[in-house]
Amino acid sequence: MALSRPADDGPPSVEPGVQPEKDGLLQCLECGGWYRGLGGHTANKHKISADEYRSRHGLAVSHRLQSADLAETRRAYGRQRWADESSPFRRQHRIPDDATRERAKAARGESARRPGAQAVLHANGEAVGRLARERALAADDALARTLGHPDAAALVDATRHLTGVAFASLLGVPYQTAARLRSRHGSTRPRAAGAETTE
Repeated sequence: MALSRPADDGPPSVEPGVQPEKDGLLQCLECGGWYRGLGGHTANKHKISADEYRSRHGLAVSHRLQSADLAETRRAYGRQRWADESSPFRRQHRIPDDATRERAKAARGESARRPGAQAVLHANGEAVGRLARERALAADDALARTLGHPDAAALVDATRHLTGVAFASLLGVPYQTAARLRSRHGSTRPRAAGAETTE
């Protein structure tokens, strides 16, 4: 299947750490051309290594320079070759020595300080945090429904009179888990007996 290449408009103007990708192709940040993989292209056309390309454009040392589908195809092929015990691929695999590990660690540390790489890591961290919070809220609501409440907020409201230990016992979860559930849904301590709700 032939890929239709977007027009080359010259080097794109993007933030450091951003590698444009569209329709299974990566855009070269040096010339603006679109390719499935940039490692060979940058070496042949621009006479720079993949590591130098990443450094010039603020990409992390581990940033892939292949389109997502090509990278996945190669990963699947590598997994298949590794699974074959008699494969020369597996027999030739070397366990890195201490010096190689130290060089890799230094390279990762240097690339993590690049502004573009930091921005990408920050954005990924925020996305992971949002996803974790969404999952926790969904799990809270599911637990509340098993106890006959429409959602976790209603459960927390209906059980404000309970102490933290009693609330945890009702839910059948550890105290800290119950406290986090209450905290996520706006309650950190029980309401005093007979107190009026002002919320």
